[in-house]
Amino acid sequence: MKIKKSDLDGAIADADAAIRLYPGSPWHYATRGQANEAKGNFVAAVNDYQMAINTEPHNSIYKDMLKHAQAQAAGSRGGNSQPGDSPQSATALVTQAKAKLAAGDFDGAIADCDRVLQLSRGGSKEASGLRIQAMRAKANPSTKSAHPVQLVSSPQPLVAVTISVTETSIKIGNIELRNGPSQGKYRYISLAAAEKALGPATEKYPAGRIVDYARPSIGVHLQEGIRGAEEGKIFKFQVYMEDDYDARSEKNSGKFNGHVQVEGVDIGPGTTFDSVRDELKREGYKITKQPDLSYAQKSGPWGQIQIFTAGSSGKIGRVEVWCL
Repeated sequence: MKIKKSDLDGAIADADAAIRLYPGSPWHYATRGQANEAKGNFVAAVNDYQMAINTEPHNSIYKDMLKHAQAQAAGSRGGNSQPGDSPQSATALVTQAKAKLAAGDFDGAIADCDRVLQLSRGGSKEASGLRIQAMRAKANPSTKSAHPVQLVSSPQPLVAVTISVTETSIKIGNIELRNGPSQGKYRYISLAAAEKALGPATEKYPAGRIVDYARPSIGVHLQEGIRGAEEGKIFKFQVYMEDDYDARSEKNSGKFNGHVQVEGVDIGPGTTFDSVRDELKREGYKITKQPDLSYAQKSGPWGQIQIFTAGSSGKIGRVEVWCL
């Protein structure tokens, strides 16, 4: 590690390169934050730790790092304000950052967001969310086109939404997702319906034999087949109740903060497997318990529904619907 060798500039350069490749990976921001903090760049460290927390909100280590860097930044400022350090100037900078992001000036948007985060000492969620969008847009050359960038007002727009799942239906509000191509008597997921309900996917990448349409800011993923009968069809819907890391794609899943109603069984943040096990059994789910994993599964000609724990924590970590 270059940080351990005191090559702090090298560590920052490596982290910058990693963030360009994987803007949704929190540990790269945390690594850069450590290097910036070691150099005495406390405001930059605060920004980096805040970015790490935005992509992994429940990581207590990142939160401790942020508190330490905020204290250091406050001490280095000596409590003295700087010209323009007012709520009005921060609001103006956010508005300016949005305009630059929509116009494709990603570096300018990032710089404005950094200034807002400096003024707020890392406390502006809106600036943090905009900065994530600008970093992702900058890392993806396909966004550098005449097409405007879609702005998201909040990093987690589905915080209060309920997703309803049955054997033949996936509904978000009044929008039915399973109205895509036919599969005998049943249907695959419609990408257009998913975008109407959730907005466009913020990431799209190959993962083994599928293509993942990922929305890590809300913990919802859709998977498209690339071969066989599922080629070109959205056949799997995933909701992550706990953030998970996929080593194969080097991506974090994100976390859904709403509720999933699985055939009337309510699953929300922190719901344990044991608390809903009997309800699931009554609905016809087969329960399997292993030392470090428990899951419920129900299958039929309509597809399959699976509910997994998050490792050995006992909490429900993921709900999956297969349309095959």
